[in-house]
Amino acid sequence: MSSRRSMRAKAPVKYTSASEGSDFEATKKKPARSKTSKATTTTPKKRTKKEQDPAEDAAATPPKKRTKKDPETLAAEHRDKAAAQDAKAAKASHKKTWEAWIEEHKLPDTDAALLAAEPARDESITQTDAGKKYGLKKEELVVLKHFEKKNPLHGNTMKLYLEDEVKVLGYRKLGVLDSGDGKEKEVLERGEEIWKEDHKNDPKDENPTTKSPSSPKSTAKPAKPKTPKQKWSAYIEAHTLADPASLKEEPANPINQSDCKPKYDLLPADLAVLPYFAKPNPKYGNTTKLFDESEVKTLAWRKAAVVGGVEEGEEGKVLEKGRELVEGRVKKKAEEKE
Repeated sequence: MSSRRSMRAKAPVKYTSASEGSDFEATKKKPARSKTSKATTTTPKKRTKKEQDPAEDAAATPPKKRTKKDPETLAAEHRDKAAAQDAKAAKASHKKTWEAWIEEHKLPDTDAALLAAEPARDESITQTDAGKKYGLKKEELVVLKHFEKKNPLHGNTMKLYLEDEVKVLGYRKLGVLDSGDGKEKEVLERGEEIWKEDHKNDPKDENPTTKSPSSPKSTAKPAKPKTPKQKWSAYIEAHTLADPASLKEEPANPINQSDCKPKYDLLPADLAVLPYFAKPNPKYGNTTKLFDESEVKTLAWRKAAVVGGVEEGEEGKVLEKGRELVEGRVKKKAEEKE
């Protein structure tokens, strides 16, 4: 008989009984409950009326009926509401009047909006200071001439305005926004009163500007002598042509606007007193301004004489002195190049 074990699987052994505490025990016995472990429950005690929350009592009571307002009180409220609406409508109307005035008096975005010379330091004000001191926005300053120069601090272009003109414009704005359009003198006086009331607590200025000419109490101060640059600016403003493009034919000896600056030291604002011929420029699609060079040369002599401090006198002597100054300047530049 072979001693090898049979490879046939045998059925698992089933135990008919299990020892106490064994994993094979079918059911475990529950521990006996002691008599003392039974929880005692008590019925909550009802609250009396005195112990109830007063908020609950208020919620339970019905709300009181609304009482009607006194007719006089209602009428006063109605009047106040109507007055507030009228004031709001008037304010909007005055604002439109001011915006229409700005649009009507806006200067063109050309050289005509530029001052010919830089104003003195004590007579000028920047665009930023005009907003801080007189409450004027840059969109409202477009009605005034200005001078553009490079800002030494930030390298951008800054605009300088004449403070007397800015002040009058600020008074006009306050007067129009307060009472609408009216007589010139009344609007400016009202605006000045409002501005002084708003700035009565401001620190005193060491160099106070003169009062507005609209004020009847203002005293006229002696006019300061004009500087040579201011005299030249006055000449340009007095002789500016209404229609400078009046030449019908191209000059025999033409010179364009760009060449006038390096050759004769004349700015576009200076050339506003001379007529020119408008010639279409097909290369850039714009118009070239052609001036008569003889007239440009005479204007350059006049500018050199006025800016050089030559006293007014005979026309020929003034121009002769200006010619000497121009030729001396040209000679000096030639020597510096050598």
